[in-house]
Amino acid sequence: MGRYNRTITIDVTPTITAGAYSANDVIGGLQTISITAGSGGVIRRINIADDDSEAAAMKLYIFDQLPTTTIADNAAFAPVIADLKKLIDVVTIIAGDYVTVNSNDYVIKRDLNIDYDADNPTDAVTSTFYVYAVVTATPTYTATSDLTFRYTVWID
Repeated sequence: MGRYNRTITIDVTPTITAGAYSANDVIGGLQTISITAGSGGVIRRINIADDDSEAAAMKLYIFDQLPTTTIADNAAFAPVIADLKKLIDVVTIIAGDYVTVNSNDYVIKRDLNIDYDADNPTDAVTSTFYVYAVVTATPTYTATSDLTFRYTVWID
């Protein structure tokens, strides 16, 4: 990767279950973060806004290639070894990371410095990474749009 030319911020509001999750469930299914222009980049920061104030502990599994296993919302996270070979990092969010403001919670994970290359190295126009958010707690959300993930990325 070369010099980073700009910073991009992408918001993802996955459709989640309005109801209960068990520990180790995927929340919202696979998140696909595609960025036009650039052959890769560095994930610098991840923010989570929680409109239901669940402050759920979770892990964000980040892949630089499309996982072969499709895991639906509210299903157990059970990747196969082929998927784990594509894993580039895991970001852990604990309940104590959240801050409450006006009955809503948010968390900001800064200075992550997670390098990723383009999903398709022959495509210098679009770079993509993938995320499974997996709860380690047992939250119960009231709306299907209660969570928004914001990814701040330096791109090539």
